Amino acid sequence: MNLLNLRKKSFYSFLFFFFTILHTDIVHGQGCSDAGLCTIDGFKPSVKSNDQARSYKNAVRFGIGFGKADFDINVLNSYISYVRNVNDKWGIEAKLTGISQSGNDLSNAGLSDIFLNATYRANKKIRFFIGTKLPLSNAGKSKDGIALPMDYQSSLGTVDLMAGVGYDIRDFQFMLGLQQPLMSENSNKFLSSAFPSNSIFSQFPSTRNFVRKSDVLLRASYVWKVSGSWNITPAVLGIYHLADDEFTNTLAQKIRLEGSQGLTCNLNLYADYMLNAKSKFQLQVAAPVVVRDTRPDGLTRKWVAGLEYQLSF
Repeated sequence: MNLLNLRKKSFYSFLFFFFTILHTDIVHGQGCSDAGLCTIDGFKPSVKSNDQARSYKNAVRFGIGFGKADFDINVLNSYISYVRNVNDKWGIEAKLTGISQSGNDLSNAGLSDIFLNATYRANKKIRFFIGTKLPLSNAGKSKDGIALPMDYQSSLGTVDLMAGVGYDIRDFQFMLGLQQPLMSENSNKFLSSAFPSNSIFSQFPSTRNFVRKSDVLLRASYVWKVSGSWNITPAVLGIYHLADDEFTNTLAQKIRLEGSQGLTCNLNLYADYMLNAKSKFQLQVAAPVVVRDTRPDGLTRKWVAGLEYQLSF
């Protein structure tokens, strides 16, 4: 069996596994739960560029995504980022994100976070990344004097450290990362107990002075070069939330949100189309297959779809 046939067989096996899981009943659960790490340049699956494309050292990316969240909330995300390949070893990225949420006769929109990160490629197989997330909101927004739950906030309100390592084996890519909150500026005041039992908001988790714990992420992906212009990359993303999150009740007591610790597993599919050496589009879709029992951070998605445009120069 030649190398081309072996790679095709590996891709089809990976794709069969991907869609077999995607069509099981469990996919109807909810639980995409990433606080930003899996979308930064150092952690996303990378597609090898041709020589002409690699000659450009700068790129700007514009992205928009739509998702369906808990409690019938519609979510629209957007971002713009700047990527600089300093040399063959180092790359840096600065990213600005925003969000809009609507549902249950409520809507909210605003800037979310700034991401700053650097990637170091040790060799053809191994790369490292480190970065930070800086909040542009303290998650304290309200409507008509009523505190909104985290599902309607534009940021978690935390300053985070992000770090990880990637390893490539031919067309397979494996990424391991940590997202650790270092400081919290969260001023959320939402308490579900303030609402009558017949209100939808009595079902939201209480998140007054919300404290979110850290995540460990592991992603496995397979990059299939369909043609000179097309690449398709299925991926499996596991996110383990290391401890239960907390909120503060009216007696100033910290209360654990039981069930918020645990595993989330998402399936991702990326399709990259290279218009020319300077321009490319990327379509992204994702859905959860394993979820945590409690997800108070407002990051829950039944499914997500997004489109990104990159211009290199």
